[in-house]
Amino acid sequence: MTCLHIFQLVSTELLSTLVKSATILKTSDMFWCGCIVQTISPTEFKKFIQQPGDSLTHLRLNSTKFLNPSCIDTLGIVCDNVKELSLRNYSPSTPLLHFSCLGNLKNLKRLDPFQTVIESDLLLTILENNPKLKHLNLASCSVAVNMDDVAQHIAKYNKQLISLDMWKGRFLSTQGLLVLPNCHNLEEIDFGWCLGEASLGDTLREFLTQCTKLKKLFLAAVRGLTDRDPEYIANLCPNLKQLDLMGISKERYIDILQKCAKLQLLDLCFCDNIMDYDVALWSRTFKKGDQVLSGI
Repeated sequence: MTCLHIFQLVSTELLSTLVKSATILKTSDMFWCGCIVQTISPTEFKKFIQQPGDSLTHLRLNSTKFLNPSCIDTLGIVCDNVKELSLRNYSPSTPLLHFSCLGNLKNLKRLDPFQTVIESDLLLTILENNPKLKHLNLASCSVAVNMDDVAQHIAKYNKQLISLDMWKGRFLSTQGLLVLPNCHNLEEIDFGWCLGEASLGDTLREFLTQCTKLKKLFLAAVRGLTDRDPEYIANLCPNLKQLDLMGISKERYIDILQKCAKLQLLDLCFCDNIMDYDVALWSRTFKKGDQVLSGI
């Protein structure tokens, strides 16, 4: 057995029967296990992941409720070859991910602690120890994480990064934004509800000038955007496929539709100045379907 997908009704008894056959397990997806009923014990989970040990490369524990500090310690010690670690949607009474054993991981290519409490120092250590990291989702992960510090670490240690999600992150300034182009392979960025400065100045232009491979750019509720910024997007992002921004004049949206020929999604949520008839006209004019101009 090399791949295992188990869901919320799996019991401790079933997991214990799988232990012996898990010696060469590479992928384990335990999404929602224990979410409805506490059906898996932390002890049995630790026994389970100890069996494949360093053969395990992909571990997804999204919305699981059986994890405790000891589980995280075990994971950090025995799963030292894991390349993908997904720990979404935790809301413990105390921070779950302050355990230093996760800092032992050195082969991560994808890390996803979406909406999970994570300690800033541990996160920075993980970034330092994983230079091959390519995908990082920090959306709504912790009010304690300073995104400027994260950006500085990414620029120094994670230059292979392809996608970065900072949605609803805290403390990202233009200073943090300007160092990220050190990651020359960046294709997907989400700064939604993250950049809070009253004025971005020329920062976005400088960022886009260097990030020539961008395919996804989300700027929902970013303060400080002006009509100049969509002009930069239109002229500097020829490979753009997904775009989310708001509060911009109709003329600037038209400019983007004209120049970003590869655009597949333009999210217009909360764009009060864009009406249904505008979308219908743009769809006909630029031969874009409703799936491209969405969200009104």
